[in-house]
Amino acid sequence: QATIMQPDVLKASNSKPLTSFKHTSL
Repeated sequence: QATIMQPDVLKASNSKPLTSFKHTSL
């Protein structure tokens, strides 16, 4: 859960790039 939570915080900064990374994480 913490691993998904960290990219989510970065997603707020980079928005689009991290969004794709989050889907890959799931």
